[in-house]
Amino acid sequence: MLRTTLYYQSLNDFDKAINYFQKAIAVCPNNSSDMFQLGICHYVIMNKKKGIAYMDKAIVIETEAGNTKASENLREEKVAWLEKWEQIKKLDWNKNKYNSQ
Repeated sequence: MLRTTLYYQSLNDFDKAINYFQKAIAVCPNNSSDMFQLGICHYVIMNKKKGIAYMDKAIVIETEAGNTKASENLREEKVAWLEKWEQIKKLDWNKNKYNSQ
């Protein structure tokens, strides 16, 4: 299922990617990687609050599991990703249905 979700992300079909990530999380709700990627998908389709909430939930999953290094890595990845997204938006990289709003 992960390959399918990443495939849809690569095609900028974030609605389908979200659908598959939600299915994966229903099966394994403590998968921080899927949770984080779901957050990215929501953020990209301009549902920023929900996107950040999923990213933060991924961090909480690792923190509560006692995985300090994984939690720190996700925090850093979140900051780096949000900064990168702001740069991408400035480039007006792709006028698809999500960022033309």
